[in-house]
Amino acid sequence: MTDDGTFLVGWGDLETAFAIREDSEGFTVEKQSRGQWATLGRFSARSEAEAFLAVCLASIWRADRGLGDVFPADPAPDTTVTRTDQGYHVEARGHHASFRQRTDAKRYTYVAGLGLQRVNDFLMQ
Repeated sequence: MTDDGTFLVGWGDLETAFAIREDSEGFTVEKQSRGQWATLGRFSARSEAEAFLAVCLASIWRADRGLGDVFPADPAPDTTVTRTDQGYHVEARGHHASFRQRTDAKRYTYVAGLGLQRVNDFLMQ
């Protein structure tokens, strides 16, 4: 979180919003729905939080256009998704993150460490 209590990056409309916040443990991607904020994922690097935010926004964009889910059912090869007391921990291509939902953890395995341009290319296929 920034010093003034705001987010680093955000997007939203009247019903739903997404934000990247920074705290002492790294970066979070958060979603607001009906006035309530929830942390979707925690990342050690801002670039990884930005990649996951792109996943969140592209999923809405694809659904609004009747496009299918671009992500396979299983995590990406050579990645690890481990169940924890708080959700799921991911290790992928030298990056790690944690998530509340398995679906979010699985999706992250496909974009971890790719860089924003390659993530966007993947999401728009």
